Amino acid sequence: MSEFCGHPTAVLGNGFLRIEYLTDVGSRIARLFTPGSDVSIFGELPEAGVETPHGRFRFMGGHRLWHAP
Repeated sequence: MSEFCGHPTAVLGNGFLRIEYLTDVGSRIARLFTPGSDVSIFGELPEAGVETPHGRFRFMGGHRLWHAP
């Protein structure tokens, strides 16, 4: 198991793609890899964020999964 922005991830893969997804926060694909690569196609910005009246908002990156109607 790995981690992404302080959250644990799990891995799914086949011969074409490998994804890491968050296991404790919503439904988000954290990283996407092509065969033989350890470099994610998705960008990671662990230090990026903005201050708000409610505290610091961090950009999680990855891809949020939404279901269609």
